[in-house]
Amino acid sequence: MRPPEASAALARFGISGEAIQTEPLTQGLINVAFKVFVAGRPRYVLQRINTEVFKAPGLLMENILRLLPLLEAQDYTGLSLRPTMEGDPYIVDEFLGTWRLFEYIPNSITVEHTRNPDTAREAGRILGRFHQLVLPAQVSDLHIHMPGFHDLDMRLRQLEAALVTGIPGRIETAEPLTELAKGLQKVCREIPLASLPKRICHNDTKLSNFLFDQTTGRALCLIDLDTLMPGVLLYDIGDVTYDLLRPEEPLRSREGTASIDLGMFEAFLQGLKDSNLRIMKEELDWLSHGPVLMPFLHGIRALTDYLTGDRYYRVSFPGQNLQRASGLLRFAESTSENLPELGSLCRKTLG
Repeated sequence: MRPPEASAALARFGISGEAIQTEPLTQGLINVAFKVFVAGRPRYVLQRINTEVFKAPGLLMENILRLLPLLEAQDYTGLSLRPTMEGDPYIVDEFLGTWRLFEYIPNSITVEHTRNPDTAREAGRILGRFHQLVLPAQVSDLHIHMPGFHDLDMRLRQLEAALVTGIPGRIETAEPLTELAKGLQKVCREIPLASLPKRICHNDTKLSNFLFDQTTGRALCLIDLDTLMPGVLLYDIGDVTYDLLRPEEPLRSREGTASIDLGMFEAFLQGLKDSNLRIMKEELDWLSHGPVLMPFLHGIRALTDYLTGDRYYRVSFPGQNLQRASGLLRFAESTSENLPELGSLCRKTLG
């Protein structure tokens, strides 16, 4: 049974009646979402924007509406928003909240983890196409509605503050991960992020934010565009490669440094090459550091959230953020130890 506010939101989009059914979508950590069926067929994806996290939903939606017309091509499936009965692209309501309704893309699936190099190659290709398609827009056209989203210094300051003001028992439990995070800082601080070329980035390219054709396995597009903002290419490379390079799902909770799958990284890079995206030399020089930087950033954010009482990421059990942090930081440790190999593959494939 869907919550009454979801039914009320659907009615505002002109969708109601006995033939309407919904199914909760659970892979997202921030927004509440439902797949909407009409007469038994999936037709829409209804999402409520979490305004506790996205505090400027109007600016967020302006970014999406600005770029959606660009994000459509013969080899890139466009996303479509269904307007409300009044013709608005989304709902802002004091009582219901902020809702939007995307058209469902038929025969599409998401993948959270894969060992298939063809999937890795397709992820690289569609990410490259995304970056090509948004090039006509100016970086300055986008609102920075979440200042400091991938700001390394800010995230480290937040972790340091959490180690002082966080929950005492959790601070003690997390001490081994805290030490690991301190050791990884040096590698990440070496990256000249301030001087790298600025691009319009997706900024949340976990693999589950890629849509694939269920029949052919071909990548269709990127979804969950809430974090469209200026950034650097390393951000989008680093996020998706966490899901592609780690050998198996239980890595998130396993102790010790895990091996990474360099073959999957090479397949991903080949897909990026297939897209014909022009990568600048200074980007290529540091591309190998993306799989260190982004898991490290997300790891210290999850660790900070654990220390301060799980205020940001949705959790289903008390230690889940600590588990997330462990998997992310130990993966970053492994990729940092493999930087020469990662760099060699970048130069060989894209140089």
